[in-house]
Amino acid sequence: MNRSPLVWLFLALVLGAYAVTIFVSDSEQTWWSILSGIFIAAASLVTLWRFNREVRKNRQP
Repeated sequence: MNRSPLVWLFLALVLGAYAVTIFVSDSEQTWWSILSGIFIAAASLVTLWRFNREVRKNRQP
């Protein structure tokens, strides 16, 4: 297996954890923190999709 899918998985996990900490730690939830949390969560989902695509590409003969 190529290392590239693991990099995408690691990036998705880091971004997802960062988005969760933004939503959990900010007590007053300003519009900027909500917007950045949504943006980072979306970026995490995109990198997770990219990980799945790379894994499928590496499995095909």
